[in-house]
This record gives sequence, C-alpha cells and structure tokens, in this order.
Amino acid sequence: MDFWRPWSPLAELERFRRDFEDMMARLAGGERPVTVEEEAIVEPPAECFIEEGKLFVRLDLPGVDPADIEVKAAEGVLTVTATRKEQPAGTEREFLECELPYGTFERTIELPEGARSEDVRASYRNGVLELTVPIEAPKPKEVKIRVETAGGEAK
Repeated sequence: MDFWRPWSPLAELERFRRDFEDMMARLAGGERPVTVEEEAIVEPPAECFIEEGKLFVRLDLPGVDPADIEVKAAEGVLTVTATRKEQPAGTEREFLECELPYGTFERTIELPEGARSEDVRASYRNGVLELTVPIEAPKPKEVKIRVETAGGEAK
C-alpha cells in the first residue's frame, strides 16, 4: 500500500482492467501487449520516511539531467516531473536490451499534516533526487470555556 499517493478511483479501475486483460491473455497462452498509454505512465521508484521532524523523499532518476527535473509543492501534494532524453538523432545503436524508460514522467506524493511545503529543499547526487520537507508538530489550541448559570447568565 502506497499511503503517500492520494487514492484515485479511476486509477483503481484502470489497474483492474489491466489485471483482467493480463489474466485473460495468460489463459489464452500469450501475453497482453503493452499499450502506448501504459508505456507513457512511468513513475520512478521512491522512498519516503519521516526522521527528526522532517519528511525525506528519495527518487531514483539515473541518467536524468538535474536541469530537466521540476519540483512543485502545493495544497499538501509534492509533484516531481522529470525528463530522460533519448540519444540525439543520428546516433545509431543496436540495443540488445533497453529497459530504461525515456520521455517525461511524474511522481506525486501526498504530504503529511504539518508539512511546510514552502520550505522544501532538493538535492541531486549520483542519480538520486532527495527532497526534504520540515514538519511542524501541531500546536494545541486552548479553548476558553464559557460557563452559563441557571439564570442564563454567562461568566
């Protein structure tokens, strides 16, 4: 369960559809072909944890130029968009394997209560983007009690 990602009923229906098609393809003795839309939906692996009053988010983005990474934090959601560019045109290669996704991809992470999205810090080293978000502990609010007497007067 990925409790950092907001629940989406449409995403659940799409996952159910893909799982059903996979099952039917296996029963028929083949594999379901991957659609162009599914290839375009790529999320980099993430690690999210809270330590010492801060949320740490690490995303694996090997081969991505830091200039091609965009981080946004708004309304309790952290969004990272990145682009891994393909080789320049004219470069001839005969791939034996190619499992790295190219193109633009995005990862959305729900921020915990008290996260200060305006103070997000980002660093990039060895293909890993690390985001740090301070978290403020909620301050208790004092509530004044209004005492009413039997005659309807308030003290």
